[in-house]
Amino acid sequence: MPKSVAIAHQQWMCCLQHDNSGKACSVFLKVPSSSKCGIRQSLDTYPYVDILSRCVSLDGTSNLLSVPSATDNGILYTKSDFVIVDCFQKIFARICDLVVLHHSVICIAELFSTLYFDSHFNGYLVQQTREITAFKPEDLYLPWPVVLYKPSTTTSQFIICPVSLPDVDELL
Repeated sequence: MPKSVAIAHQQWMCCLQHDNSGKACSVFLKVPSSSKCGIRQSLDTYPYVDILSRCVSLDGTSNLLSVPSATDNGILYTKSDFVIVDCFQKIFARICDLVVLHHSVICIAELFSTLYFDSHFNGYLVQQTREITAFKPEDLYLPWPVVLYKPSTTTSQFIICPVSLPDVDELL
């Protein structure tokens, strides 16, 4: 739970401003992207090049930078973070790689399907699928990574509660 509705609203509005047509646009308060040192890879040997090409143009590009963590618009993303791709369709994803290409951060993530939703706890039981996708952090419904719990080491199911990681710092 956020500390207050006003703080949650202010955090939301700082990340999602709207342009003159009413579409979500984060450029008004955009902070430059940054990342930790990574591994320069050739597109010829990168395993997710087909998925990456669906997200960004690879014309004239021969190398990319695979990084362990990256900051986009002031929000830190790391490998294995869970994010909400689309809240209305209940699509979640776990970041399996972060790529810096043309000064932009691109997330390569495995999608999770929703098996059950508990309205009392506002929690989702999700299961790993075999589908991989690519997206930019500004395309996410909720820009912050979310909290999850894995009930067992023998299952590919997780419990996700859409409380963002900045809210956890306020709760602790």
